[in-house]
Parts: sequence; C-alpha cells; structure tokens
Amino acid sequence: RLDLSALERFRGVRRRQEVRAEREDLVVIEDFGHHPTAIAQTLESLRRRFPGCRLIAAFEPRSNTARTRVLQDRFQAALAGADVVLLGPVNRADRLAADERFDTAAVAAGLRAAGREARAPDTNAGVLDALKAEAQTGAPGRRVVVFFSNGAFDGIIGAFADWVAAR
Repeated sequence: RLDLSALERFRGVRRRQEVRAEREDLVVIEDFGHHPTAIAQTLESLRRRFPGCRLIAAFEPRSNTARTRVLQDRFQAALAGADVVLLGPVNRADRLAADERFDTAAVAAGLRAAGREARAPDTNAGVLDALKAEAQTGAPGRRVVVFFSNGAFDGIIGAFADWVAAR
C-alpha cells in the first residue's frame, strides 16, 4: 500500500514556474531555466497554463554555457516562444573574449526579425525598468512575466514581484 499523505504538504519545486506575485492582470514567475530546452518547454507550458496571455520573458545569461555563444542560436529559438523578450547583460562578461561571449544585442535583433518584441538593456536595472513600463501599458489582457536565471538576476526578480504586489 502506498502512503500518499506527504503529497498534501508538497508545495512544488522552488524556482520552477514559481509564482512570485499575482494580480488579475499580471503574474510574475521565477524559473531556474538556463538551458534552451528548459526555456522552450517552460514557455510552452506557460502558454497552456495561461492561454491568450501576453508572455514576457526576461533572461539572464548567467551559467557557464549561457554566457557563451555555443548555444546562442538555440537560446534565440527558445526565447521566440515569448511575445516580448528582455535580455539582461551577460554575467561576468569581462571574463570572456568578445567573440566568445553571448551577444544579447544580436539575439534581440534576431527575435525582432522573427516578429517578437525584444530588447537588451545594458543593465539589469534597465531590464527592471522595461518590465515596469510593460506592466503599466494599457495593453489589453493578462500579462505573464517569467524570469529565467540560475542566479539572483541582481535582485530584480524580487524587486519586480514586490512592486507588482504593492500596486
């Protein structure tokens, strides 16, 4: 006989589609996704979970692989699953040669060419400002903002969630 009583207390896995703030018109989600496959699958899942939403992805190239150009094309393809993409600056960019480093401007340009709204602010504070502006637009419908990072994203995940919750 299988004892399933522990499932009653299970609250899910932290940082995997974890809802950080929610209002009727806006949901803020944190996800540990830092590989193109995980990002693509998460965006697909969020499309099913929140049908008809405006899906906004904020991505921090932070892992050793994400910081390089090795999977840059795959990251671009994965992020195309969102309506709007904000690319944070490459974490520890100074430790990589420019020709090896993930090129956020090129990815943003590629996403725009594919019909997505995409920007690559110079700072994570710039990402936060862009998200606040997006949240305050009069665009109809529900918006879902998902943060992809395997780190702290300079604290902007919590800052944005707190800002949303306080509104």
